[in-house]
Parts: sequence; structure tokens; C-alpha cells
Amino acid sequence: MNANQTNVGGWEKSELRAKMNSGDIWNLMPSELQSKVKTVKKLTNNVGGGDANKDAAVTATTDKLFLLSNSEIVPTSYWASEYPWTSSEGTQYEAFRGKVTNNYSDNKCLKTGVIRWERSVIPNSSLGFLMIDSYGDPSNRSAAMVNYHICPTWCF
Repeated sequence: MNANQTNVGGWEKSELRAKMNSGDIWNLMPSELQSKVKTVKKLTNNVGGGDANKDAAVTATTDKLFLLSNSEIVPTSYWASEYPWTSSEGTQYEAFRGKVTNNYSDNKCLKTGVIRWERSVIPNSSLGFLMIDSYGDPSNRSAAMVNYHICPTWCF
């Protein structure tokens, strides 16, 4: 996500977002696919995590490629009562409804054997982002500077 161990600035200021939308990762996509990708607005906590940001507002970023947020994957946020913004980064995609039922443990449909990033910051820490672990837990977390897989998402 970032070269250093921080989530300050959230998805909006992350190095990975820059690479996905106009940098190294975007440039790996075939031009035929690039020309079909639509720009979308994605809601995210773009402040950062930690107790000082418990009531952070979500703001929109304009993205061609993006990562899923935790609330786009799970039915309800594990942290909603303490960090209200965690339920405001989009709603659960239809593809996950009825399949992702555990918001803080393994889900068979998310199990891939690899760890991949989400765009959501760790709610109670300023050090990293959420990720889906290899067993399908969409509420796992890691330091921002760790290298994990990404699953770029886009709209036509």
C-alpha cells in the first residue's frame, strides 16, 4: 500500500492507488481494456485509522481501478459501533450477499490461498490497511508496507 508503515491519508493518498490509476499497474492493462474502463467514485475513510479518527467522514475518490472496501465485502462492519465510518465505505456487493456471512472470520467464497489488500484503513490503528487473508477473513489487517496481492476492480 505504502512504502512506509502508515495509513494516514487512507486510500486517497496511498502509493498503491496512484500506481493503479495512472502508474505502473494501470500501464500493465491492455489499451483495449483501458479504453473501456469507466471512472467511478468510491467512498472511503481518506483520513486514516486510530482513535483520533473514530468519527472520520468518508469522502469520494475518483478511480479507474480500485480495491474493494471492507463494507463492500461484508454484510455488517465488525467495528461499526466504535468506528461508524466502517459501515459507510459502500454497501455489500450482490456477488457477496449470502456468501460472505462472517465479517471477522473465514469465508469459503473468499478463500484463495493468498493474502490481498482492501482499500479500508485499519479502524483502530494508523499503521496499515485491512486485507483478506488466505482463509477468507476480510477483516484481517497488516502494516501498510507489507507486499500482498491485489485484485484490481473496475467498471465498464
